[in-house]
Amino acid sequence: MIKLKKILPLFIAAVLLLSVAAIASTDHSKTIYLTFDDGPTHNTPAILDTLKKYNAKATFFVLDGRITENPDLLKRIIAEGHSIGLPGASHDVNVIYSTPSKPLEEMNTANETLYNTLGFKTKLIRTPYGSY
Repeated sequence: MIKLKKILPLFIAAVLLLSVAAIASTDHSKTIYLTFDDGPTHNTPAILDTLKKYNAKATFFVLDGRITENPDLLKRIIAEGHSIGLPGASHDVNVIYSTPSKPLEEMNTANETLYNTLGFKTKLIRTPYGSY
């Protein structure tokens, strides 16, 4: 079985190379937004190394509980010029959609954790599970 740690950098490199090829083959500028969800995880350092190698930037949508578990990794994400976004606090479909106001409460909770841990808040949010 191929480990994610080995193929993830290759996948990112392939996406970046394809995007460069697409831009080079047209007169129109194109932008690709790379996002990584539900981290940081043990794969995040390898992702950051690969992004650095290709001088690419991404947005990392981080879970509330992992903010306090990995402050140094989040500091690295910011130091290397990437963005931080939030998918909420619980990331539990039954909790986040339990009431109409719960998604906003989740984002505010996660943003407070981010602020208390790293000293800033973000405006980038993406509710999980395909919201409307």
